[in-house]
Amino acid sequence: MKQFIKKHLYKILLCVLALAFAITAGFGMGNLSAPGSYYQFGEMDTTFTYNSVAYEIDYGENEEYKLESIWINLGSYAKAEGEVQINAGLSSYKGTNFATVNDFVLNNTYNGAKIGGWQQLAIGEKIDSRSNYEYFLMSIKNSVKVKVNEIAFVGVDTEGNKVVLDATALGCGAKKTTNTNLNESTELRTDAEAIARATKLIDEQNKFDLNKLSTSGFYTNDESSMFSQNEVEVLESLRNVISGRGYSISATANPLGYYLMALGTSIFGFNTFGIRFMPALFAIATIVLIFFMGKLLFNKEGLGLISSLIYVLFGFGLSLATVGTVSTMYMFFVLLSFYGVVKFYRKGVSNTKRIKGFLNLLMAGSAFAVAISVKTQSIYFLPAIILVLVLGFIRQRSAYKMREAKIDETNVEELQKNKATYKNKAFTCACMAVIGFILIPVILFAVTYLAGYNAYSVFYNQTNMFAYAWQSFAQSFTAKFVSTYTANVSGGIGGWALNYAGETIALNKYTFGNIIMMFIGVFCVIYSLFHSVILGVEAKAEGGMTSEKKLGVFLPYVFSLVAFLGGWLFRFIGTEAGISGYYGASIFLIFIMVALINSFETDKVKPLFNIGAYKVTVSRIVIGAILLASAVVFVLSVPAYLGLPFNKGLYLWNIIHG
Repeated sequence: MKQFIKKHLYKILLCVLALAFAITAGFGMGNLSAPGSYYQFGEMDTTFTYNSVAYEIDYGENEEYKLESIWINLGSYAKAEGEVQINAGLSSYKGTNFATVNDFVLNNTYNGAKIGGWQQLAIGEKIDSRSNYEYFLMSIKNSVKVKVNEIAFVGVDTEGNKVVLDATALGCGAKKTTNTNLNESTELRTDAEAIARATKLIDEQNKFDLNKLSTSGFYTNDESSMFSQNEVEVLESLRNVISGRGYSISATANPLGYYLMALGTSIFGFNTFGIRFMPALFAIATIVLIFFMGKLLFNKEGLGLISSLIYVLFGFGLSLATVGTVSTMYMFFVLLSFYGVVKFYRKGVSNTKRIKGFLNLLMAGSAFAVAISVKTQSIYFLPAIILVLVLGFIRQRSAYKMREAKIDETNVEELQKNKATYKNKAFTCACMAVIGFILIPVILFAVTYLAGYNAYSVFYNQTNMFAYAWQSFAQSFTAKFVSTYTANVSGGIGGWALNYAGETIALNKYTFGNIIMMFIGVFCVIYSLFHSVILGVEAKAEGGMTSEKKLGVFLPYVFSLVAFLGGWLFRFIGTEAGISGYYGASIFLIFIMVALINSFETDKVKPLFNIGAYKVTVSRIVIGAILLASAVVFVLSVPAYLGLPFNKGLYLWNIIHG
């Protein structure tokens, strides 16, 4: 057992780190309390101006209850100009007009609609005089296209006890006006399909918790059950793409991103937990992948573990793991693609493991294909991937030349064999690169957009798949569909560089980078530039850079710097300069920091003192202090990252409203 632990110590610690991250993220994942099924207004018959749903309310066997209030749970906000009236009425008979009871106005912005939360549609004062009326009718304009998750009718007996009253769906469909009777032959479908659709609004009555209803008639919504503004857009797009509707599709993600998100909602439902499940899963997977990426770059498991630890301490991963976006998903595949090409660079010189080299390129290309099919902005990291790929081919050729130099010039057969081996290998690798980075991305991109044909063709008013795919691709780079940078007064001139400004992603939760970690990161980038120059000067004086310095410090630094600058600068000159834009670049900033740590460790510096066999140097003290400070700041910031209640004054130095 001791030998096993010693051999796999870093992997065991990685598992502990990933588990701790998963448990911590669990506190910000939301819950399963939001209703999952919904009714889409304006979807059926559009003959008339309004779309309505009708129900018969059951007041108990002896009508021991009176109707106290009516509540709705919204599934989207209205897609309409200005404020939208939701009209609700009660009646004793189907053949008479319904008396209006609601005073609910739905604003078409997030602030006017608590998506996933319960809101009162009709108050007691409005319905007291009609408390024994059996029939309920709710109408809204067809053009609004709002989704409603659930309706709850709350009854009260003579002793003040409250219950959620049973109701039966009567039908749904078009109505001339908001309060016309139910016996009009040309209005309101009552067939099986219509009743099934209307039933979706009363099939999850258990999601209305009477314990959260105060005596004053206020419902205490659990904030973790409500969707953030960003999540509302994702949720609306996800539902529309999966169902084939084209009412609203945000270009912040591509079809494959929505299909991956749907894996979570298909298991847990259309609630906050369901929409955040896949982002959290990919964030945990990213911790593991960063470990192996660090190990590959620096050839040290310890540095791989430090890389994963810094990812966790940065806070970006934890924030974006607990909000329904595709950021953690697409960056996992970008990093996997980067891992494949770096592995090709390192292992591609071998003539004995050619199949692995081919598969690495194919994996890298396929991973990039998935990344760009999830989110278009993956393309920002393509220059870094191409750089590593080109350097890999150059290194492959250099290895061939070195082998050729060792062969006797008179041994023509061996020379020809070496040349043929190189040509075959280079040609096959080039083919794998073309297939992986051109053919597979194009095919996957097209297939996923074709799968979403019903929704995208309607939304973009295009019957040609390539036309609407191009429109969606182009819109990914416009300010309408991505987070734009807004300078924060507190940030000043350095606000963007330090990511001091951010974007609100939930009611009291912000995906902010840690300001101290940003200072540390920028310090490492600037210092590493000077340090690389020093390395070059030292290497020149010593007759060349050692293999340890070249492969363990210089090249990982160059690879990571190009990826960081690509992801950072392209977003800077582009449109998505918010936190979700900085998340990808921050991953490569981690490797820059670790390259600097490795540089310190490989320097031959006399220790200040020894603790047993451990040599204590200035660089190790600095590294330890940085990691300790980062850990302390991370612990203080966890409530904000997770969206939990916190003392804003205490964390003002760390998280600022965007």
